[in-house]
Amino acid sequence: MRIERISVYAIQGPVNDPALFSVEAVEPLTSLVVCIEADNDLQGWGEACPLGASLRAGESARAGAALEDFLPQLFGLEIRSPAQVYKVLDGLPASMAYLRSMLDCAIWDLLAKLKGKPLHALLGPRERQRAQCYCTISNTAPDEVPQAIAQMRRMGYRKFQLKIGRTGDVAYDVETLKAATAAVEEGEGVVADANRRMSVDTALATMSRVRGLDFTLEQPCETYEECREVGRTASQPLLLDECIWDLAALEKAIADNVFAGITSKITRVGGLTIALKMRDLCQRAGKLMNSDDCYGADISVAMMAHLAVTIPSNTFFATYATTALSGWRYDRRAVTGIDGHLAPSEQPGLGVVPERASLGEPVVVLD
Repeated sequence: MRIERISVYAIQGPVNDPALFSVEAVEPLTSLVVCIEADNDLQGWGEACPLGASLRAGESARAGAALEDFLPQLFGLEIRSPAQVYKVLDGLPASMAYLRSMLDCAIWDLLAKLKGKPLHALLGPRERQRAQCYCTISNTAPDEVPQAIAQMRRMGYRKFQLKIGRTGDVAYDVETLKAATAAVEEGEGVVADANRRMSVDTALATMSRVRGLDFTLEQPCETYEECREVGRTASQPLLLDECIWDLAALEKAIADNVFAGITSKITRVGGLTIALKMRDLCQRAGKLMNSDDCYGADISVAMMAHLAVTIPSNTFFATYATTALSGWRYDRRAVTGIDGHLAPSEQPGLGVVPERASLGEPVVVLD
């Protein structure tokens, strides 16, 4: 089975997920979707929507040019020997990990279809039938947090991510965390995600005033070294997110041992192949792992779902069903979040077949 045609589409999605309003200024989002066609008529699909390094106009053009230069190297490669393909993918620069990720996903989709199995069957033993999702509560005043948590609880969610650090007001964040931790019930959890917005001093000042509160702190500062400094002082467990962008970063963090787990965003780390290695590293080190992605629609959610059900029970933290909250779809038959959980398709491959009309005309075609 060899690659004989590659098409890339650029599609814009709605900006109405509460998670988006906690990061940089939100512009219309562009997701790249790739279809890799093999000489036996099978198709593999991949997606990349790198929120935080969004595909704005200039970056979209740069990505398209890079793909036109790079994609011809994939033609004629034997997909049954994926090591050949991954060796070529490794040639993409780290700044374009998102392109590697979508191509990597499409290869996995093809391999699973070739074997006639759902993708998760190739990724490892299945640990659960469905995976618990977290939800994001953003731009919510402290006195409104209990109501917001109750609303998401009615939708089936049990892990609630609160955004902190937006205003720089320590007292405001402290009140938000007090309200959230008081509102959760047994078996539920709160994550306080700063999305790198805090300085070390602000993070330490905040954490000194919430000792004894039960929540998990996520990526308070920009760099790993800054997060490590906060983690060594905070009484709450620390999740690392944006600073874990490759295996070397995870290995360094494991060696320092000041964190509880990671949010592994598949697009950011360069694809499922790297995310699987992170899963196994976390298992050996006893660290928690989120199966997550930067953003996207049905293919992105399918990737998260297939990976999530293979993370060992003692290290699985949560996953995220973007489409359940954003409504951004191009395959209405694909899986999405139901009752606060996400279960992968049992169809061969990812279980996603985009509706061509939703994709528009391809921006790159090579055959």
